[in-house]
Amino acid sequence: MTTLPIRTYGDPVLNQVTTDVENIDGKIAALAQTMIETMNEAPGVGLAANQVGVQKRLFVYDKGEGPFVVVNPRILETDGEWTFEEGCLSVPGLSWEITRANAVHLVSISTATRSTFRPTSTRVGSFNTRWITSTACCSLNA
Repeated sequence: MTTLPIRTYGDPVLNQVTTDVENIDGKIAALAQTMIETMNEAPGVGLAANQVGVQKRLFVYDKGEGPFVVVNPRILETDGEWTFEEGCLSVPGLSWEITRANAVHLVSISTATRSTFRPTSTRVGSFNTRWITSTACCSLNA
């Protein structure tokens, strides 16, 4: 199993805006697999590329049904609010109450297999919303 070091609060890379993935190739698929292994080892439920020092718009997550890879996410619209306690692998050992969108409309290129990436347009809520809004908006957009 290969893992990457997770960047923690105070690391300047976490405050930089990420750039789009231009080419989904074997290098991106390998990065996604390594990120999944890093996330599982941590343990966590999601991990953005910049949290492992890669300034690309990519994140992985697993809500208990197997890992998903999301590339170039964009939130088109949000609806409602939901307040809950949240933690972050880049701020180990701490959690805090935060308010995020209750539902989002996300467009991206994503996969559950890490080999067949397809454009997606999805309206999601609950756990998915928390991960998409916290990772896509906050982590990747610095």
